[in-house]
Amino acid sequence: MVSFRETLREYIKKNGYSINEFANKCNIDRAWLSNVLSGRKELSEAKFKNIIESNILSEVQNENLTSLYRLKDYTPEQIERIEYMLERLSRKVRRTECFIPIDFDDDRQIYIGKENLLSALFKILAKREEISFIYTNITAESEQAVDVLYHFMKEDKYKNIDYKHIFMTDGGTSNHNLNTYFTVCDFAELGYTGFSIIKNVEIKSIEDNDFLPYFILTDKAMMMFDPEFNNGVFIDDENIIKVYTGKFMSLYEKGEKVIVSFSNAVELMRTLTTMHDSTSELSFTPDFCVTPCLDYDVLSDNASENLPNRELLIQAVLNHYNLDYSKFSNFLTVESLNRFVKDGIIYEIPRTYLKPIDINSRVKLLKCIKDNIEKHGKYDTYILNPTKFDYNSYDVQVEKIGVVTVCGIRQGNKENEESFMGEWLCSINDENIFKDFINLKRFLVEGLYVYSDEFSSSYVSNLILELTAELGGEKS
Repeated sequence: MVSFRETLREYIKKNGYSINEFANKCNIDRAWLSNVLSGRKELSEAKFKNIIESNILSEVQNENLTSLYRLKDYTPEQIERIEYMLERLSRKVRRTECFIPIDFDDDRQIYIGKENLLSALFKILAKREEISFIYTNITAESEQAVDVLYHFMKEDKYKNIDYKHIFMTDGGTSNHNLNTYFTVCDFAELGYTGFSIIKNVEIKSIEDNDFLPYFILTDKAMMMFDPEFNNGVFIDDENIIKVYTGKFMSLYEKGEKVIVSFSNAVELMRTLTTMHDSTSELSFTPDFCVTPCLDYDVLSDNASENLPNRELLIQAVLNHYNLDYSKFSNFLTVESLNRFVKDGIIYEIPRTYLKPIDINSRVKLLKCIKDNIEKHGKYDTYILNPTKFDYNSYDVQVEKIGVVTVCGIRQGNKENEESFMGEWLCSINDENIFKDFINLKRFLVEGLYVYSDEFSSSYVSNLILELTAELGGEKS
């Protein structure tokens, strides 16, 4: 693992200072600083404070230095664990500097701002009680840093720390925080099920704060968020929790099912997809390849008694985004929409869950796509090679004015029962969801090729010829 002194030396050089200049600006003896950098001396708390308060380094650099400096407070076992995890995350950990430090108000127990991920990992490993709940804003430039934390949790061989109090949310700089959705849902799938979300409840303020309509509640702690999820109040007073738990539970008696347990991932998904409208700072994407649905049978094993009917579950998502799949029923059914997902990601549409495909309709659809390609400009044509799907090829037509039309082709060996050619169509008439769709390219595709109109037209033409020939064979 990189050491404190190595990092400090790097930051001094990166900011354009000599050791002598840096020592003078931080009011530290030059010889002492040299001895620290060479490993002959330890940096005292007072001198370390001088460096941080000098404002010479950036916020991120200060946060990284603080994390490394505090390693001296860790046990050998904790340091061994940190080294193990950082080794596992070596290819991802460079992204941690996307975060800026978090501010913590001891008086009001308020977390504000964004936390450096490396610092968050250290705190988790240290099992510090005061951060058993971590609230992190994620900037548009650092969504992938969420993956670091998720992989950290999956790779952790110790498995002796409960991460159930971790909650991720976008800080309002982006509408495309897909990783937030998957990370939260995967937490539930991994069994971190100790808290609930309560939404849209009018409450009186705690102290002077009357801006917190969203809640996460456990029997030991409560977290309250403002509408933009920029501020959170952490409360662990048993009396306060008891009072508010009573208020929340009274809503059940009125028949208002507003409390959604993380132990029920389906209910969680419904909450997340109805918590924010399309103009909200947060947006969860129900498009063709990231529909927020999980396998019903897997969930029902541990689901609560009020697990919604699977059709209502799917319709809740579709209705929220005003999506109408009925006209494409020859491709897609509510049953298949629920069945062909795994861990929240669509891999393929199994043959057994598709209604018979009308070849005439397929040819008509492909001809429309070909016509659009040849109009030069109305559509972009993307042929994607996703690494997270089981598709051999994937054709996507994206209309620039905000409507997404998708024709996905699964090609394979006809002798293989699991391999077939099929396609399905999804139209999205919502600009925000359109932006989310475009954003998927960064998360779900490692190899993306934007082909010329000439190639794309030829590609689709060949498909039309194949299907027309197949149709002619059937007629004969």
